[in-house]
Amino acid sequence: MKIAIVNDIHAGPPLVVEGKTRAFSPLAEEKLPETLRHIEERHSPDLFINLGDLIRSENREIDHERYQRIIQMFHPYHVLHLMGNHELRTLQLEEVETLSRQKTFGLKEMGSHVIIWLGLEFVDPYLQLPLELPYLTCPAMGDNICAPQLQENFPEIYTILTADSSNITCKAYSRDFCFAGVEL
Repeated sequence: MKIAIVNDIHAGPPLVVEGKTRAFSPLAEEKLPETLRHIEERHSPDLFINLGDLIRSENREIDHERYQRIIQMFHPYHVLHLMGNHELRTLQLEEVETLSRQKTFGLKEMGSHVIIWLGLEFVDPYLQLPLELPYLTCPAMGDNICAPQLQENFPEIYTILTADSSNITCKAYSRDFCFAGVEL
């Protein structure tokens, strides 16, 4: 099984911290469809996992519209959406579930693998989980889709996780360049 992990797209106004442009997010919406297509063509993942923070969190009305537009860009793909802290700042849990067309927690069987995701409201005592679960996070915790022309940014960062019966490989990419990886 191959999983493409994207996170921290932060579509919205630019983020400037201490005079340094951390993300030129106005380009995020423009770049995301191309980036998702590139990941699909290059890696053919079985599943995309969006770790959240699709929006910058300005205000409820703007964020709702922006989140709705961005979440629709994922619709052509098999995707699991998780909520980030930026979604939580201005959007309601039910709103995110409706727009993403999924619950914020659940279990999905994919061939011989089971994907489990736990949300903030997870309270199902009947779901028996293994004692030790591998937890995923993107090793590149910068903005994924940012302005390639700005030297301070890592453009189009994503992670590819590949699992088979004997091992797990996780590699972080910036477009076609693999800059980090681990095999278990």
